[in-house]
Amino acid sequence: MSYSSAGLPSSFDRFREIWDHDFEFRQDGNHLPVPTAMFAKEHRTGTEISMDRAQLLASKRAPFDIGPHTLVTSYSIVAELSCFRALRWPMPRNVLCTYFETSAAINGLNITGLTEKRPKLVEACELFGIPHIDAADKARIVNTILTKDEYSPEEWREIVSMNQRDVEQEAALFNKIAHTIDLPAALFRGRYAKAVVDMEHNGIPIDVEYLHELEANWQALR
Repeated sequence: MSYSSAGLPSSFDRFREIWDHDFEFRQDGNHLPVPTAMFAKEHRTGTEISMDRAQLLASKRAPFDIGPHTLVTSYSIVAELSCFRALRWPMPRNVLCTYFETSAAINGLNITGLTEKRPKLVEACELFGIPHIDAADKARIVNTILTKDEYSPEEWREIVSMNQRDVEQEAALFNKIAHTIDLPAALFRGRYAKAVVDMEHNGIPIDVEYLHELEANWQALR
């Protein structure tokens, strides 16, 4: 059975649902995410879900389907999947990172001013002519999220608004680059993203005794 994918090539018709989503989060002392808010929007129907931290912590799984007939997308999806891990939610079966796919689409192009060909969402939107939040405003709101545990009503409204706009911009970007996406390759890269989440969560295993030996002899080794 196929499902009409508004704005997307027919290759995406295999998915019953396509959820664009984004988390806002700060980091704990181990640099692991502390999810603050999440916004998700179904790509075809426009169904929206907005959750605050209390609602996220009360949930045992994502508020949308994550099974074999659903595609879950985000920009820099490793960050979002890290929030899944922090919340102990089951991981989505099929994930697509629009950052990965934007990088693939522009790979090899000579784009003036794009540092190392690794665009943030705002830069990616600029590349494809998509209206977006002002970069300075976004940086200010992100700083609020990162430096506070509690937010005023006005700060919370800004956080929720930015969360929603990020999803809407990511969905628009998805539509723009969809014709360039090799879907099997994109899904494979999505599987890699899930592996990266585990690596970041567990950290790099260290032989502490050998590390101390290296430190003691570092100058000679250099």
